[in-house]
Amino acid sequence: MMENSSRIFDEKGSELNLKALRERKGLTLEEVHRVTKISMVNLRAMEEGDFGRLPPPVYTRAYFRAYASLLEEDEKKLLAPYEAYLMGREKQEKELLLSIPQKKPLISQRAIILISLSVLLIIVLFFVVNRSYFKEPELVVPQLTKPEVTKSVLPAPAPAVKVEEKKGLEAEKKGNRLVIIAHEKTWLRIREDEGPPYEVLMKKGEKLERVAGRFVLDVGNAGGITVEFQGKVMSALGKPGEVVHLRLPE
Repeated sequence: MMENSSRIFDEKGSELNLKALRERKGLTLEEVHRVTKISMVNLRAMEEGDFGRLPPPVYTRAYFRAYASLLEEDEKKLLAPYEAYLMGREKQEKELLLSIPQKKPLISQRAIILISLSVLLIIVLFFVVNRSYFKEPELVVPQLTKPEVTKSVLPAPAPAVKVEEKKGLEAEKKGNRLVIIAHEKTWLRIREDEGPPYEVLMKKGEKLERVAGRFVLDVGNAGGITVEFQGKVMSALGKPGEVVHLRLPE
């Protein structure tokens, strides 16, 4: 079983952990929860180094950044134990995959080729033996008669649609327009109408445009994006590293 560690060392080489850093600032766990919006369960797991209980890395890294900002500490120093845990877990997963024996195919490639050739030979023999049944029938040319002349009936023209109604139909078909611009690296989970949710990892400077009836958004870094909905720029969603949830239109 992988051992987790939240050991941190200051410039003098003295060992500090998240709990010690928090207590040195005179903060309680409840105060950290109120400021960072991180749940008490996740805060305890972070301080105890029990990283296996934490959510996916995109959320957990945001939690550590928010914690580091509150404690005025270097976020890389606070993230180092968690990153080491992720590397160790990835190594264990690779070793586990390599240890699983590979199953041999039930039918070899050579056997498949022989079966295919046998089936093809049976089909060819069938057509050779029964070729008399596949002769083309004799063509019978019918006597031509004078065609009757009928009047063509044109379909009635479709009723005209007013310009206002046409614009309304087009707007309803297009739906609502959502534009997201990333100022920092930000993870998003987006659900459009009744479709399945999908995840996006936006980098600084990237722009995302979507059109749908309604949207449900999970934002992993509220301070890292600007959201424009129906041509209007929304106010700040939150602080850097804060996780927020949106429903548009509300």
